Amino acid sequence: MFLTDRQAKILGLKLYSQLSPLQDLRNWHTAIALNST
Repeated sequence: MFLTDRQAKILGLKLYSQLSPLQDLRNWHTAIALNST
């Protein structure tokens, strides 16, 4: 599948917006685990 630069950028932003909350949540859990020890 061939994507134009604009389509690739939009797709990248969609993927990033879906993945970043998961990464933030993982960092948040890690921070809580470190602070609770």
